[in-house]
Amino acid sequence: TAWMLPVVILGGVLIVRKMQQELVVATYLGVALVTVALVAVILHVPIVREIRQLVVETPLLFLAAIMLTEPLTSAPTRNWRLINAALVGVLVVPQIHIGSYYFTPEVALVLGNLFAFAVGPKQRVSLRLKRKQKMGSEMIDFTFTPSERLAFVPGQYVECTLAHPRPDARGNRRYFTLASSPTEDVVHLGVRFYDRSSSFKQALAALDNRTKLYTVQVAGDFTMPPDPSRKLAFIAGGIGITPFRSMLKYLIDRQEARDIVVLAVNRTADEIAYKDVLSEATKKLGVRTIFTLTDPAALPTNWQGEVGRADDQLIARTIHDVADRVCYISGPPAMVQATVQSLIRLHVPRAHIKTDFFPGLV
Repeated sequence: TAWMLPVVILGGVLIVRKMQQELVVATYLGVALVTVALVAVILHVPIVREIRQLVVETPLLFLAAIMLTEPLTSAPTRNWRLINAALVGVLVVPQIHIGSYYFTPEVALVLGNLFAFAVGPKQRVSLRLKRKQKMGSEMIDFTFTPSERLAFVPGQYVECTLAHPRPDARGNRRYFTLASSPTEDVVHLGVRFYDRSSSFKQALAALDNRTKLYTVQVAGDFTMPPDPSRKLAFIAGGIGITPFRSMLKYLIDRQEARDIVVLAVNRTADEIAYKDVLSEATKKLGVRTIFTLTDPAALPTNWQGEVGRADDQLIARTIHDVADRVCYISGPPAMVQATVQSLIRLHVPRAHIKTDFFPGLV
């Protein structure tokens, strides 16, 4: 209703920004508005009246912000999500019909969900803890034995469900970028913990081999280009090294050398994660790895790496041909956004900048 519209818009904007689904929602709304305008022209009725009715008197915006962004019923990659959004955007218009049957928003959403299911993965894999390894003061690498081999592409993320007593308002589902390679028999999740962690993170920290973690959906477009001749730059902030661990381990196991530069940004030397895979990638594949620490007060006495954040000057100094590379950035949202702006100022085309999906870290 018109009275509920401000509430739906405010809540919807917060959710869409959190889930980073602005393009999906914009596609859905754009297609819906264009469709209703075309229908109005065909039927010779006022366009403004039809658009107002669609926006104010139907659940158009609620469906956009609350339903289309639901991960459990989303398509696995951006292109499929955009196609799904366009499909639902057409069918949600009240005047669309087949013969005497008129579509409703609920039917449009169900058809969109069926489409997402058809193009998405069909696995639900349980993970049993094999070991926990501390990688730094606040980071742990969890190694799981899966109930069956998990199908994914290096760099993708997985949504996990962990049942635990008295979950807080943040729920029992979380996203984790997979740190393991499809070539491994185990599943690695690199997780950072904070002082005021959620009930999910607390339960995960206390996890033993009796409790199972369940993968709900594998998704994401943060994957390497199929052309092995493309030069790549991996820029990781802290635990953002996880997708690059997946990619590098995959290349190591396949003995596939690529021109890759890794820039690993950490606060202290103790927080550098997956040094074993980075070292192996250097020896076996010729990958060049640059470490930089952002806390000058915590530098080791024998530190040979860089000092400072991944700003314009540091990137230009350490990756001389950065404008010729496809650049991948993974880490906390503020770090990712700042690095994107640095790369743009260094004349890296926006189409050559890829960012990982981190909707929440706590």
